[in-house]
Order: sequence, then C-alpha cells, then structure tokens
Amino acid sequence: VSSIDMKCIDFGYVLTEQPAIKKFEMENKANRPFEIRFTPNKVQTPNNQKSDFVFTIDPEHIVIPCKSSQSFVINLNCSTVVPFTMPLQCHATIGRQRILLFDSILKGSFVKPLVTFSTTSLEFEQKCFPIGEPRTQTFPSEDQLKTVTKSLTITNKSKLSLPIEVDCPKPFLINNNNFNIEPDETKELFISFDPSFKKDFITEIIQKNVFFAFVDHPQKIKVSLKGSIIFPNLKLSGDCLEMAESEDPSLRQKIDFGVLMMNTEQTKSIEMTNNVSVRVEYEWQLMSTDANSNKIFDIFPLYGVIEPNESIPTHFSFFALADINGNVHDYEAKAVCHVTGGPDYVVNLMGSSATILYKITPASFTYSSICFSSTVTDTLMITNSSKAAISFTVKI
Repeated sequence: VSSIDMKCIDFGYVLTEQPAIKKFEMENKANRPFEIRFTPNKVQTPNNQKSDFVFTIDPEHIVIPCKSSQSFVINLNCSTVVPFTMPLQCHATIGRQRILLFDSILKGSFVKPLVTFSTTSLEFEQKCFPIGEPRTQTFPSEDQLKTVTKSLTITNKSKLSLPIEVDCPKPFLINNNNFNIEPDETKELFISFDPSFKKDFITEIIQKNVFFAFVDHPQKIKVSLKGSIIFPNLKLSGDCLEMAESEDPSLRQKIDFGVLMMNTEQTKSIEMTNNVSVRVEYEWQLMSTDANSNKIFDIFPLYGVIEPNESIPTHFSFFALADINGNVHDYEAKAVCHVTGGPDYVVNLMGSSATILYKITPASFTYSSICFSSTVTDTLMITNSSKAAISFTVKI
C-alpha cells in the first residue's frame, strides 16, 4: 500500500535547475517479504522537445519485510522549461511470482522563476547646498548628507511561490533582504541611498547593482543603482596649467611664467567650468610669504558666480619686479579658489625676473675699397647672457 496516489504522481509546477522532490512510503501488510523494483520509461515532452530531464528514485530496488514500511524519494531535475509526462512501473516479486503493483504516470511542468520590477534602474541625487558659514566646515554636515529613499515594486509572474534573497551593497540599503512572494503577488520594497560616509566636498557618483536571487536556484536578477552626491565643484582647464609634484591632489596644478625681463608683465588664462547641477560661488585668494606678492601676481576676476554648465575665463598675471641688485629673482605664490560649500582649488604660481645682459660683437665694421656693384658680407653676433629671452630689432 502506498501513501500517495500511484496512478498519477503530479509534481505540478516545479522550478528548473533545482531538485524537485516527492517522498512517499510503501507498507507491506502481507505475512511474507516481497521485492520491489521501479522501472522508469522514456520521458515524454510536447513535440519531442529536447531536455536534460533527470529522474531518480531511491531506493529503486529493495526487499520490504513483512508487516513493515519503506520510504522512497523521487528526485527530478531539468534546466529546460518544458511540461513532461513519464510512465513509471512498479513490480513486486513474491516468491517466484512477479506482478505489476502500480502502472503510474509522473507529470509536471518545469518553469523558470519569473518576476518583473517597476524599473530596472534607480537614481538617487543628494544636492549638498552650503549651510552656515562654509569656511568653518572641514567636512559635510549631517544636514547636508540626508538619506534618500525610493520605492521599487516586484511582481511574481510565475506559478510558484518564490523565496527571494537580496544582496544590496553599501552605501545602498533595502528594507527587506529575505521574503517570499506568492504567484501574481506584488510587493513594495524601499531602497535608500545613505551618503553619510562622505568626508570631503568633492562631487561623487556611485554606481552599484542590487541582486535578487531565488533560494537554491542559480538565476539572479539585478537592478542598477546610481547615487550622486553633488557639491558646488569646478573644473580648471587650460594649456598653461601644468601638473606639479605633490602628494596632495589639490596642490598638483601650477602655472609657470618662466623668466621675464625685469619690469615686464605676462598674462595667462584658464577656463573655470561648472560641470555640476548647482550654481557655484567662488573667490580667489593669493597666499605667499613674499610681502610683495600682490604687486607681483594678480588674478581677474577675483570672485563671481558660475551657473551649471557655464564656463568663464580667469586671468593670472605676473609682473617681473626688478631686483635691487639686478640679480635673477624667483617668485612663488598660491592662488586658492574658495568655493562656497565646496572644496578649495589651489594653483601654484611661479615666475622669475632677470636683468637684460647682452653683448654685440663687433662694435663696428671697417671695409677697404670695394668695387662698385660688389656685395660684401659680414657677421654681427648678439649674445644673450641673461636668464630671460630678449626681443630685438635691427635698424640701419
């Protein structure tokens, strides 16, 4: 006697790529033992669809003593989405007599877990506007770095209840990491972006994926996450900007005016671009140990406002102040751009002044008698012994 209906063993809907198990017992009520043997036949699929269907029953062959029971386990596995039927016969051998105990049909349908989401991507944006006196802040405040939360709905479109595990990476959070969802059920989940880890004023964009996995099934579904922490930021660019050696990234930009003749001036320009979605207020400050730095270097404009996606030119000038003794003199300063509610941008300024030292040889040319219409060629040598380039013209 079997504990289940052996005429039709119906597995119903089962998931692909994971074992489908059915347990039952058979009881021998007779007064003598008998031998049981199960014989599976070829699985049948619509239109003979190919599949990697695997059937096992354990035990397949055993002797059940009299007045006792035996447990059996049927195990099915398939990676193909397909309905199936399979004849299964059970024979008993009692003494020398072999009889057909059950002529069964196994049936069911292998299906994949199928869920849909309200969206395949979520974007979070935290705009960090200045709070209080910006110059006193060394890192963003809690009021600037508030958590942003959005909803995500998931619907079970398959025929089975689905146990789901969620892997949500930081700095994103989800309100439910493990849940079951019934067929045709829709659940609302809440995913949050927590920017509280931020310790500087540099705009940062974080892109991660949250994965939804079905328990004991290899299939995973991802939803893309993008979190933006936006501070007032600038991009400085220009051919005159060079990279300086420094462990601090904010000190790696420089403008080198080279060596100029004393009491001459040179101007170089850069572009300041607001590439974030908030307006930027800025102010330049010159910092130097040289008391004459304000006479040597200049910046224009000193302050202003740049709207999103706008660029403005900024001009740096160097005046080669004469040295009292006429020697080459090196000048340095730091141009610090303070962004309200954002970071400081530092441009190292350097330049040198030099006297004009040159020599012309020979001082005169003497020519003897020359035939009419003849051409005489001679050489005039101008030697620049100063550190600065010299522009010259020749007048006769």
